[in-house]
Amino acid sequence: MRKKIIIIILLCIIILIIFNLYINSRKNFPIAIQTIPVFFGVTESNEIVFVVDTDALKFGPAHKGGYNTRDLIITNPFLIKVRVNLTLSDEIKNVTFVAFNNFILQPNETINVTVKVKPDDSTPVGNYTGYLNVTFYRID
Repeated sequence: MRKKIIIIILLCIIILIIFNLYINSRKNFPIAIQTIPVFFGVTESNEIVFVVDTDALKFGPAHKGGYNTRDLIITNPFLIKVRVNLTLSDEIKNVTFVAFNNFILQPNETINVTVKVKPDDSTPVGNYTGYLNVTFYRID
């Protein structure tokens, strides 16, 4: 009889551990990922360029030592509170920066995040293409 009670207690502990692992794994699992293309060029001098497309973050040319910025509007479309993480692809992460990251949004809350391209003097002249991932995580 005593062995049966010990076995039942051990099974309950194992079930509780598995349930806890399941609940915690849901918090770190993305519920949505939005990939936004990013395009810009690096030049030696200032140029005047108009960028009017809305399908991507298109910065136009940025001269060495200067910078260009674009505003990105992020809205939480879910009925739950989420954590938002912004990640840049390897091709552009050394010259592209986001104003802030890993923030929490309430349901239907909107925030404006500034994305900046700032090539330094050692950045090679040329055109650059990459992406910005906006990942939404569940937080309970």
